[in-house]
Amino acid sequence: MKKDDLKKEILFIDQLLKKRFEEYPERGKWYDLLGKHLTKFSERLIKYIDFDSFEPHPNVEQVCNSFSKRPIFICGSMKSGTTLLSQLLDNHSDLFVLPGDSHFFHQYKRWDRNDFEGIVNYWIYRFINPSGKEPFWFLGPDFNSLAIFSKYLNYFINQTSYDIFVCVVMAVYSTLEEDEKKISKKKYWVEKTPGNELHVPFFTQKFPDAKFIHIIRDPLENLASLRKLTKLRKRNLSIYEDALDMKKQFNAGRKNLKKLGDNKYHIIKYGKLVSEPEKVLNTICQFLGIPFEKTLLEPTENGVPAMSNSMFKDSRVRGKIIDQSRSTRFKNFLNQSTIQDILALMEPEVTYFGYSWDKEVIGHSHDTRLSKVLRKTKVMSAISLKKGKRFINNL
Repeated sequence: MKKDDLKKEILFIDQLLKKRFEEYPERGKWYDLLGKHLTKFSERLIKYIDFDSFEPHPNVEQVCNSFSKRPIFICGSMKSGTTLLSQLLDNHSDLFVLPGDSHFFHQYKRWDRNDFEGIVNYWIYRFINPSGKEPFWFLGPDFNSLAIFSKYLNYFINQTSYDIFVCVVMAVYSTLEEDEKKISKKKYWVEKTPGNELHVPFFTQKFPDAKFIHIIRDPLENLASLRKLTKLRKRNLSIYEDALDMKKQFNAGRKNLKKLGDNKYHIIKYGKLVSEPEKVLNTICQFLGIPFEKTLLEPTENGVPAMSNSMFKDSRVRGKIIDQSRSTRFKNFLNQSTIQDILALMEPEVTYFGYSWDKEVIGHSHDTRLSKVLRKTKVMSAISLKKGKRFINNL
């Protein structure tokens, strides 16, 4: 494949991205078509690259090694604000934030040093279309940057003994730094995948110096947003299964904090982040031992103003924080009976993390006796037998 052909591929992919964005967050025909085309593009790009003549920047490995052992893992439920948090951290001079959800825990078990093409394909997809919404092209709409990443990844995987995921981190960082013609030091690299809190023992074993920022959200607002996503993507899960998952994640955060201490595990509330961003971000900076910078107040992805990841069109803005801390949109998605059931299921967690609602918002005081909720036919029929047994055993 010639360079001109690759340029045409880039233009065609850009058109597909715009079509995909029109149907976001649904995953329709453009989502499927884009995924298939990106796989083919990745295969063609790898064949085009001259790996043998590649020489890395002389200082890049030394600089990467200085922060490669210090990750920050962003934790939290889906639709709890993990994307916003990663976007706010993106532009800090001491932090290097990876694009999108890397699913590190799950991919680590699949990746193999011999599966170079598979790893490249996985990451090229994320560089071009990490979330399905703008901004696209994390490395820029240029096949040269994607080629440089591939060369660095090939170098780190074959010429060093670093962990595969660390090789990816170093390759992404090296690509961005080489593009800027500079090599600057960072203190941490940041990875974000919802549910990270469930795998903290794995992360701490691999990275003893890791730190964790766990963002939690008002459970009713969080579940309403999940309901919207479930409807759009036709996911076959009930509201009660989502509530049980959230209960598990809240409990994981509480246990992680108790085990690791507040010098390694930091819990913030989404409502506070959007209503008092400077105050909350200052506490995060203190937790990480880095100075507060005004750039933290603008959501970006690789320095480009980023669009919010809201399921609601009226809340999708670019480069801004929207204060939704007093939203009661959940009443449009959850009926009164469902709200009562959810609050009964999650009462210990709701109480522990200090969430409360006015009676005008949630109706009459809910029955906190969990046994009554579990006996309700609609609840037990909605929860899979396996999840129900595991949940009851853990009470």
